Formats: sequence, structure tokens, C-alpha cells
Amino acid sequence: MVYNYIFISSGARHLDMDGYYPICVRDLEKCENVHLVYDVVDRVSKPIRSLYEFHVSQKINNIFNIPFKNIWIPLYFKNPFDNNKPLCIVFQNWGLPPRAFRYFEKKYPGAKKVVLHRDMVEAKKEKIFLYEKYFDLSMTIDNNDAEKYGYVWFEEFESKLDDLKISENYPECDVYFAGKAKDRLSKLMTIYHKLTAAGLKVHYYLLEVPEEQQVPYEGITYGKRLISYKEMLHHSINSRCMLDVNQEGAMGYTSRFLEAVMYNKPLIADNPMIKTSKFYNPDFIQVYEDWNDLDPEFVKKDEKRVDFHYKDEFSPIHLIERIDDELVKRFGK
Repeated sequence: MVYNYIFISSGARHLDMDGYYPICVRDLEKCENVHLVYDVVDRVSKPIRSLYEFHVSQKINNIFNIPFKNIWIPLYFKNPFDNNKPLCIVFQNWGLPPRAFRYFEKKYPGAKKVVLHRDMVEAKKEKIFLYEKYFDLSMTIDNNDAEKYGYVWFEEFESKLDDLKISENYPECDVYFAGKAKDRLSKLMTIYHKLTAAGLKVHYYLLEVPEEQQVPYEGITYGKRLISYKEMLHHSINSRCMLDVNQEGAMGYTSRFLEAVMYNKPLIADNPMIKTSKFYNPDFIQVYEDWNDLDPEFVKKDEKRVDFHYKDEFSPIHLIERIDDELVKRFGK
């Protein structure tokens, strides 16, 4: 590859190696030309981290704006490369303040900056457009956003874990779903009632459901905090079938689709993009335009029949190769 890469995993201030973003990028640890930054304060001691988190705490700064936050920026990362390749800094969801980008421009003049949008732009577009000037390349997983805003589209990516275990009491349930309800609550409830009426066992772990809408159904937990992504994966692979319910207006592959392919699980979904994938097989994946058409018999089939013949196609290593190609195309070697 032409460039060396600093890949900032999420911009999160709390390091959780079992979280979604660290798991997704784990394959990049194998790449000599990629330096992974899992946290915005890279590899510091716990006391220093605690002081940092106090200093930049949004809760505290809403009460009293603590000055001199710029002192932390040099700790975000250091360029570990000693060759002459040009540098590219990749931001996953750009969770850094504008002062950090201004620092990078002075510290690493000529370095290219790439942002990856792994969620729909619409929800945060005002903030996104404020940051747009800092990036040489903006990429999105959503086809509609790519067309609307002129971004480069890329397929979702995720590293496959080899240490997930099958439970002694497999299957834990027939269908499992964990996530924020967002605008999907009515769809999720339609699916729940359709499956349970057919005698199937459904487990949901739902976040951000208004208290007045938290109807107590067997198998539904209304959570107050995210469970770790690794724990969610554990429950997913220990269900008989995975469930993918799109946000309204979203158009791109989701993590649920990637997980089903990587771990050879049957999938029920309402994402029409799946039908364009080489992995689509109606015996393994059922895509519904209307959840009222859901056929519970699909879930009851033997899940051991599923084999997508996955060969690391979703690895983030391919994303870095794609970014390299795009940068060379735009800026040359």
C-alpha cells in the first residue's frame, strides 16, 4: 500500500476491548502499515486517564468550562512509522473536537484525513457538515447518503472473533435482538407477536424505549445501558436465527447481516440491499418488505444447514485497501 495509516477506532473516552468498534477493527492489528488507536488518549496510565476524563467531562464542563484542554491533544497518538510513506489518519465517527484536527494539520502537514460514517448522516448532519472541511475523503456505509452528499460508499466491515463459545444450553432462544428501539419498536413488536404465536422463543434486549411503552412481555428486557458487543454476539450465535430490522430510510448492509454471514446463522431481515450481496441465499436469509408476511417456519428449519463459505470478505483490511486506492486516485502517489 502507498500510505501508512493511523486508525482512530471511535474517539470514545472509555476503553472497552469487548465493545463494537474495537472488535470491528481487530484484524488491522495484523497490518504493519496500520497503527490502531483504540482510545483518544492512546496508551496512558490509569491515573493520567482518570485526570483526562475529569478534565474533558461533558457533565462537569456544562457547569464550569475547564480551560487548557488542548494539553491532551499530543497524547492522542504518535506517528510510529519510520519510513517515507505518506501518512493518512482515519477517523471512525470523528468523535474529536475541532482543536484536535487543527493540531493534526500543524503536527502532520500533508497527512490525509479520512472520516468513516457508519450511521445515517441525517441524525447528526449539522455537526457533520461543521467538521467536513477537515477531511480529504468522506465515506459512508449508506447508499442514499453516498448519492445525496457525494461521499464514497463502502461496505460495512467487521473482524470475526474466534473465541465465541456455544452455550451448554444451546439454543438459548429461537430469535435474539439487542439494540436501541429508535423508530423500530412497532416493527419489533409485530415480529415478536408473530413468532411467539407460532410457539417460538424470542429474546429482546431493548434500549431507549419510553417508560410508558415498556409493555412487560416474556423474553423482553428493557435495558438502561448497552451490553458489550461481545456479549451481544454471544447471545446472537446462541440463538437459532438472527434478526435484522432496519432504521427507517437506511440503505446499506448492517452489522446483523455481516454477523449472520460470518457465523453461519440464518437471518430474517427487511433490508432489500441484502438481495444484492453474493452471500444472499433465500434458504439461509429471508427478506421481508412487510413483517406481517413473516413465515415462522423459516426459523424452525435446522440452522446447521447454513454455510455462507465466508472467507474474510468483511475484514477491515479490505477497507484500508479501498481507502488507499481512493487516495491514490485523488492525490497520486
